[in-house]
This record gives sequence, C-alpha cells and structure tokens, in this order.
Amino acid sequence: MAAGNDLSNNGGLSDGYLARFNPGNGSVVAATFLGANEYDQAYFVRCDPSNLVYVYGQTESNWAISPGCAGTPNSGQFIRKYDGGLANIQWSTVFGAGTGHVEISPTAFLVSDCYEIYVAGWGGQLNANSGVSQAINSTTNGFQTTPGAYQTNTNGSNFYLAVFAADAQALNYATYMGGMTSSSNHVDGGTSRFDKKGRIYHAVCGACGGNNFGFTSTPGSWSPQNPSPNCNMAVFKFDLSTLDAVLAQPSPLICLPNPVFFNNNSVNGNTYEWDFGDNTFSNQFEPSHVYGGPGVYNVTLVVSDSLNCYEPDTAQIQVNIGDFQGGVTLPAQSVCPGSPFTLDAFGGSTYLWSPANVLSNPNIPNPVATVYTSTVFTVIISDSCGADTLQVPLNVVPLSLTLSSDTSICIGSQVPLSAVGPGTIAWS
Repeated sequence: MAAGNDLSNNGGLSDGYLARFNPGNGSVVAATFLGANEYDQAYFVRCDPSNLVYVYGQTESNWAISPGCAGTPNSGQFIRKYDGGLANIQWSTVFGAGTGHVEISPTAFLVSDCYEIYVAGWGGQLNANSGVSQAINSTTNGFQTTPGAYQTNTNGSNFYLAVFAADAQALNYATYMGGMTSSSNHVDGGTSRFDKKGRIYHAVCGACGGNNFGFTSTPGSWSPQNPSPNCNMAVFKFDLSTLDAVLAQPSPLICLPNPVFFNNNSVNGNTYEWDFGDNTFSNQFEPSHVYGGPGVYNVTLVVSDSLNCYEPDTAQIQVNIGDFQGGVTLPAQSVCPGSPFTLDAFGGSTYLWSPANVLSNPNIPNPVATVYTSTVFTVIISDSCGADTLQVPLNVVPLSLTLSSDTSICIGSQVPLSAVGPGTIAWS
C-alpha cells in the first residue's frame, strides 16, 4: 500500500478503504484503511473546496467522537475528515441512536461549498427482518431532530436527513422523512444525490403492500397516492440549505421610555439588517431600540449569508409602543348650586373619581357632578403604562341677593328699588 494514515487492516468483518489516484497514470498516490476491530464500511467519499477528504459510512466498532464535534456516542454511522494526502485524520464523529450497532443505510452525502456536511439514510423493520447480521438492529428510533424539523416523530422505519456545520461542530438541522403509516419504505441498493445547494433528490421503494398513503406526498404532486397493489417508486426533493429569518414576538405592549429587546432566532445567517419602522436601522444580531413616541411599528429583519451559501430571508413583526398620557380638563367657569356639571378625564383605561356620592358614576371618564358647594374632585387615571392622581376643582357660586329696604309711599309717588346679586335680575 502507498502512503496513508492507516496502512493495515484493523480486523473484524471488514474495514473501509480509501485511496487517491494519480489522474495522469492511474497509480495509487495514497491510501488508508478505516475502521477498528468490528464491522466498518465506507459508503461515500466527498471533497470540500479545500480538497480535504470526507468519508461517510457504517460501523459496529466503538469510534470516538473528536473534541468539538457534534455526535451521539456508540452510534452506527460515522463521518471522518482527512487531509488531502490521506495521511492525517482531521476529526471523526458518529451519529445515530447510540445502540452500539449499525442503524441506517447511507443513501446520500455532500460537503457543500460552504463546508457544511449533508447526510441521508434509511433504516427500520425491513432491514431488521432481512437476516443480515449488520442490519438486524436497524432503526430510526432515537435519532436526534432539531427545532423546526419537517418530521420530528418516527415509526422506526423512516428516512433520516441531517446537516452538520463545518467540521461537524454542530447539528444544524435534522428531520425524519416518510410518514408514519408504513414500515416497509426502503432503498433497494442504489443511492441518491444532493446538489451543491444542499437539495436532496431521493428515490424510494415506498408504500409497499399497496398502502395508498404509505409515504409522504405533497398536494399537487404528480401522483400523491400509490396506484400499485404493492411497492411504488416514491420520489422526494428536500431543501436542507434554507436560511430562516425568525423573530420572536416581544411583549404585546411596551411602554415608553422602556426599550424593546428583539430576540433573533434565525439560523444559517451571519448578516442582519433591521428596520425598526421609524426610519432607524441596525445591523446587530439582537439589538434593542427605544422609540420616540407611541404607536404600532412594523419591524423588518433581513438575514443573509456573507458567503452566499443561502438565499436571504425576511421576517416581519409588529411592536405596540404605549405611553401613559392621562389628564383632566379643568372647568372654565363656575356653576350654580345643584346644577349638573360634566367632569372630564382622558388617556386611561380605568378611572376612579371621588367623592363618589355626588357623581353619576365614579368609574367613567366623564361623570356628571351635582354639588351645592365648591368641591375639589380627585380622579385616579390608570392604564397599562402607568397611573396618575389628579384634582379638579369645581367652583359653586352661592345665591346671594341684596334688596333695598321696605318702605311706604303715597299713591302716585315713586321710590327707587335696588337689587344686587350674581347673574341676571328680573323684576315683576
């Protein structure tokens, strides 16, 4: 064997084997075994834009997960990265259900131009019943899915699609595919493909036994049901490379002068453009903002990827900004004793006037007051953004009339009469 990381077989039923050839003369430049002391099999090999080499396969051996890599220990599917010369292992990880056995059969593999790692595979009852020793523990139960996954539950016999971040530092997305009504969906050998944008095009031997709805289908597809009395070819296209702009809704009402704190739950982006709806902007990941006045504002977030791995995405929410603006209108004139007068308060959601015994209703903004002496009314105005206690003085002018004294006169004589008092005086 030429130069490589591991030049000898490691025992067990099988090892994976990886070789690099000279494109000019076909000679082996470097080669390596992959595996430990049990069954190990390499299914796919891919190179990243830096010509580093990735392998995806199955294992019954106990592969270690390299520091900093996402994975599930003791699982039956491995991913490993080598340098371009196959001399050094960059990292290794395993993913799956942690059963200590092979769980799924790999069907597609990609390392994108943005160094993300895409995997697909299937497993379940049909494999487990095959009698093949490396397949008897096949299942999709127990695999990790991520928030927002297309299908979070499994009947144990589904397809599994996942995306790891560069160098497998995180599991960015993972979902089941295939529905819950059939345990016989499978691939008879063969593989499917991811394109460089992270979209998988997958063929499935599905809905076996004439199960009309035995595999996931979408409205408007060419044949959403199985017209066969047995298995039918199912095909799906799934985009795992989307960028999602997601905004968490802040509180229903935020009162001035408090700031609004925005929660950004977007994934796969690294550039953020915020429009707060008041001609102010930000490019922070999770900004805060103080609005200049009350109102309803439309907030827009545009998320993009500086490496152009994903199409930009936009999210919008509305924020309701409140401000306590309670107040009263002071009387412009005095009133007579016993004359009804309408008081006026505004800007609140609740009102409490006192003294209540002289009011038509102490809990409305405009109660009618009937008093016989000058009175100072107190009102407590409140809403979701605050409260205030204000006073309204109502001046009552008492009836006071001064007349000239009684007098006796002769018939035909004149006498001056006088009356002094507020308002208009009428004699009769």
